[in-house]
Amino acid sequence: VGSEMCIRDSSPNEAQVSVSEMLLVEKAPEESAVHKDFVKQFNSDRVSFGFDKNELSAVAREYLNKVAEYLMVNMDLRVEIQGNCDKRGSVDYNNALGERRANSVVEFLKSKGVASHRLAAVSFGSRVIVSGDDEEAYSKNRVAIIVILSLIHI
Repeated sequence: VGSEMCIRDSSPNEAQVSVSEMLLVEKAPEESAVHKDFVKQFNSDRVSFGFDKNELSAVAREYLNKVAEYLMVNMDLRVEIQGNCDKRGSVDYNNALGERRANSVVEFLKSKGVASHRLAAVSFGSRVIVSGDDEEAYSKNRVAIIVILSLIHI
């Protein structure tokens, strides 16, 4: 309750566009700038997951603790957590797994005090972020991406 969940289908053309390029296309310029500042500060906007897993690792929890602190200081920010999978598995399975991954991050941030109205969870299923048919590429696609969406008025 409190977080939104939707599933977005990726078109074949979208698979060829990097996440940062999608941000520039889909988001307002000031929102992209805010997201870029976030990535610059944390050196990442991603939480990695193991194969067929949605549990947060110790490394992920350490990173998300810092993200939660950042969000508690920057109360005007709203974020979207985008759950992603590698291309193995059915469309339905990967959509559900992407949802569980996004929700794992949302629930962790909520447990650290981030208000649920500031968090949205989205599953992209098996959206291709990094092309390839090896474990290195697969592991880079098994992520939840934290996207700074907008400034909210509180």
